[in-house]
Amino acid sequence: MVRIFLYAVLFFQTVFSENYNDRLRIYIDNSLKNFKVYESGDFSNNIDLNKLLLEYEAKQIYQWLPNARPTDRDGKTYLNRYFIVLFESQSEDLA
Repeated sequence: MVRIFLYAVLFFQTVFSENYNDRLRIYIDNSLKNFKVYESGDFSNNIDLNKLLLEYEAKQIYQWLPNARPTDRDGKTYLNRYFIVLFESQSEDLA
């Protein structure tokens, strides 16, 4: 009975969730201190992330919830640490 319920929940989550072919939502771990995203087009102050974004031809990165404060959280997950990575067009790697 529980297994059927879990399958139903997963099915409805998959069918009714937001799905995009040109963007990803990522979470920057709390252990990465002083993380910043630049509006100038240089992506962020994290060199490793920037290399990865360039490798996959990302167009832009921006904060998912721009009004989230550093104190807004759900357990150990801080809402201001979610970002959207936008790509120029649909990527085969994302599909």
